[in-house]
Amino acid sequence: MSRSSLASGIKTVTDGPEKLDELGTNTIMPFIEELGGWPVLGSSRGGWNQKNFNFEDLMIKVRRYTNSEPLMDMSVGQDDKNPDKHAVFVDQSELGMPSRDYFLKERNDSVLMAYENYAKSIAIALGADKSQAETDMKNMVDFEIKVADITVPKEERRDAEKLYNLIKIKDLATNFTGFDWSRYIHGIFSIEGVNITMENEEHVIVVVPAYFEKLFKLIAKTPARDIVNYIMWIEIKGKIFFLPESIRQLSKGYQKALYGTDVTPARWNSCVNTIKDAMPTAVGKLFVDEAFDEEAKKNADELIRNLRESFSEMLAGNEWMDAKTKIIAQEKLAVIYPKIGYPASVKNNTAIDEIYNDLLVVEGKAMETYINYLKRGVVHNLKELRKKTDKTRWSDSAATVNAFYSPGENQITFPAGILQPPFYAPSQPNSLNYGGIGYVIGHEMTHGFDDTGRMYDKDGNLHQWWTEDIVKKFKDHAQCIVDQYSNFTAVDIKMHLNGINTQGENIADNGGIREAFRAYKKWVKKIGAEEQLLPGLDYTHEQLFFINSAQVWCQNIRPQEEIRLIRIDPHSLDYFRVIGPLQNSAEFSEVYKCPVGSRMNPQRKCTIW
Repeated sequence: MSRSSLASGIKTVTDGPEKLDELGTNTIMPFIEELGGWPVLGSSRGGWNQKNFNFEDLMIKVRRYTNSEPLMDMSVGQDDKNPDKHAVFVDQSELGMPSRDYFLKERNDSVLMAYENYAKSIAIALGADKSQAETDMKNMVDFEIKVADITVPKEERRDAEKLYNLIKIKDLATNFTGFDWSRYIHGIFSIEGVNITMENEEHVIVVVPAYFEKLFKLIAKTPARDIVNYIMWIEIKGKIFFLPESIRQLSKGYQKALYGTDVTPARWNSCVNTIKDAMPTAVGKLFVDEAFDEEAKKNADELIRNLRESFSEMLAGNEWMDAKTKIIAQEKLAVIYPKIGYPASVKNNTAIDEIYNDLLVVEGKAMETYINYLKRGVVHNLKELRKKTDKTRWSDSAATVNAFYSPGENQITFPAGILQPPFYAPSQPNSLNYGGIGYVIGHEMTHGFDDTGRMYDKDGNLHQWWTEDIVKKFKDHAQCIVDQYSNFTAVDIKMHLNGINTQGENIADNGGIREAFRAYKKWVKKIGAEEQLLPGLDYTHEQLFFINSAQVWCQNIRPQEEIRLIRIDPHSLDYFRVIGPLQNSAEFSEVYKCPVGSRMNPQRKCTIW
C-alpha cells in the first residue's frame, strides 16, 4: 500500500494503470450489480430480479452506496430553529433534467425526446436489447413526467417557515401512507460507521408534505420495472463520465437540445471539477499556495467594515421600517461574521491529512475511488446528527470563484478564488475594487435581509422577529422588484424572467450596489482626495465603479442555456443583473446624466435597502 496524493493521509491502493477507455463498460457493471441491477439490461447483465424487489430496501441501498436518492432525499442538516444542532430533513429529489418544466411540455417536446433517446442510447451501449430499451426508456420517462408533476415548484419553496414541518418518525406512516418509514430511516442510520439509533419519538423535518402525500400513491400504481429503471438511470447518468469516450459522446444530442452545444466537456475538466468537489480543502491549499495574495485578506476586512457601516446608515435612514425593528436589524448586521480567503486547515498539512484519512483511493480505478468517496460522504453526513453545529467549518474550496451568505449561521464567505481580478486586485483603483468585490460583499450582506434571509435572526434562528405590519411593508417593496424583473424579457428566446424565483438575488443585487457605492464615496472622503484618473480613459472613478459592477457579469450565452437558467437559477440572467440594479440606482443616473424617464432612469425606481 502506498501513500501519495494531494493529502498524504489518503489511503491509496495500487491496482494497476488501467485507463477508463481500456476498462470499457466493465468499470460501471460492479456498481450496477451492487444496487441490484438495471432492469432494461436483463438478468444476464446486472442481475435484476423483480421477485426480490422491495422499494424501501432499494432506497436504503441507493442512499448507502451513492449519497443520492432519486424520488426522495433524506439528509442531515442544520436545524433552522435550533441552529446549534442538526436535524433530519426529508425532501423531494432533483429530477433527471435540470427543471420540472422540461417534463411538463408536450410529450414530443424536442428536449424531452432528446433526454429519452440519451437514456436509450446508454442502455443499449451497456448491453440492452434495442427494442427493449426503446420500450423501457419510454415507460421510464412517462413515469418521471408524473413524478415531475407532483413536485413542488420553486416559486412555492421560498417561505422557510412553510418548509419547516416537524413530524415524529412514528407519525410519518400516518401522514404519508404507503411507505415503511421506520424501516427506511432505521435502515439508513444503521449503516456501518454511523450506527445511530433513531427513536420513533424523534422528529424529522418534512420539507414538502404535499409531494409525499402523492408520491407513494404514484409508486403503488407504477410497475416495479419502471420505478427501478428510473432510479438506476439517475444513478448511472451521474457516472457516465467514467465510461469510455465513445459512450460519453452519446450525450451529444441531449447536450445540444439542452445547452445549445454538442461539445462534451474534456475529461480533464471533469476530473478537475470532481477532485475539487471531493477534496475542497486539499485543492484549496494548492490554489492558495500558488495564486493567493495574502494582502487581499487584510484589504477584504477593510472593505467589509466599510460596507457594513454604509449598510448600517442605510438601515437607519430606512423610511418603511419602525424604530424597534431597526434596532434588531442593526444588531443582526453588526454580528454578520465574515470568512475570508480560506480556512486555517489549508495551511495545516496535518489537519488536511486528518480530513482525508478515511478516503480510500484505488489507483487506476477512478470509478471505484469515486464510489468510495460517495460512501464516505454518506457516513460523514449522517454522523453529524448527534453533533453540535461547527460554524467555523468551510463547505467550499478556497479556489471557488463565488461568495455566500448562510442564514443559519449569519455568516458571509469570500473564498480566495473570488478575491482576484476583475472583482479585486491590490494594483487596481479602489473604484474598481468597490464596484467589483465591494458590490459582492454588499450583495452577500443584503442576503441577510432579503425575502428569505429576513426570516432568520442574528443567531441564525428561524422565527418571526418583524411585526406583521413591517412584513407587509417589506413585501410591498419586494413586489416592486418582482414585477420589474418579471417584465424583463430575454430577447433571443422571447422569455420573461421569473421575478418570484429570483427576488432574493435581485434584492441582494440592488442593495449591494447601493451599499458599495456609498462605501466608496465614504472612502474617497476619508482619504481626502479623488483617485487619480486612469490614463487614456475619459471616465471618472464614479463611472468606473459602475463599469466594473457591470463587467463582472459579462458573458456569451446560447439561447438554450438562457432557457435553462431562467428555469433553474435563483439569479437573473447576468445581463439583467446589470440592467435591473442600475435602473433603480439614482446614483448611476446622476453619474451618467441619464434623462428622467429614459430606459436607464425610469420614473419609478424599486428600492428596499
